[in-house]
Order: sequence, then structure tokens, then C-alpha cells
Amino acid sequence: MDDRIRAGLSVDGPMQMNPPLAGDLHRPFMMMSAEFARATHPAAAALWSFLRGCRLDIQAQGAAHISYGDDEALFPQVAKASGWSRQQFQEVIGTLDPDQAVKILRAHPLAFFDEHLRHRRGHLLDGPSRAFPAVGFLP
Repeated sequence: MDDRIRAGLSVDGPMQMNPPLAGDLHRPFMMMSAEFARATHPAAAALWSFLRGCRLDIQAQGAAHISYGDDEALFPQVAKASGWSRQQFQEVIGTLDPDQAVKILRAHPLAFFDEHLRHRRGHLLDGPSRAFPAVGFLP
């Protein structure tokens, strides 16, 4: 592994590695899961099993794959302009509030990299918080 990489993050990635991972990873790694969760995608579960450093898997209730993108905040405008029904809107972005999704995407990776790259430990990643009630911490 490249020594310049000190921590990793997957923002709901499918984890399809080519070539497949052949050994353990000893660096901190955080997964933000939605569609590509360990429970439903064997490749994500396989990667998790190779993680030997600090590892964290969070999932926002109601999140869809697109929920962890900063374009999430634009979808209410797209839905309105396109005349989407509430059901059509939720099929695209899930049921997680778009503003909350953007805040989750900003806060959690920042807290993770602050801790593991800047050595500035906060408490956001310790477990569920009042500020982000939709975020669950997967064992």
C-alpha cells in the first residue's frame, strides 16, 4: 500500500476491486453506507473484513446512493421544475431530508479526517448525536 495514504473514505462505493484486495489494510477507514451496505453487498462486507485499523461504518436513515452527494440540495428544485410527485422524488433521493444529507456529508468525513490526519479528535464519531439523529453507527 502507498505510504502517502494515511486514511480512507468510501461514500457509498460499490467496493468492486480489480484486482481483488489481497491483504489486510491497517489504515483508518470510514464507510458511509446507503445502497452499497455491508448487509446487502458482499464486496462491501469483504472489504470490511480486511480492515484492521480504526474502522467506522455509518448510515443515514432514509439515505439513497445519491444522498451523499452535494447535488442532493438541488433535487428539490429539479423535482419542482419537473413536476415530480413526492414518490418520484423519494425514489431518486430517498427519504432523508436533502439539507440534512448535505450537513451529514460535510460533517462526518471532516470529523474523520480531522481525527486521523490532523490529530484533532472531536466527539461526532463517538456514536449517535442530537445534531444528526438520522445517522446510525453500524457494528
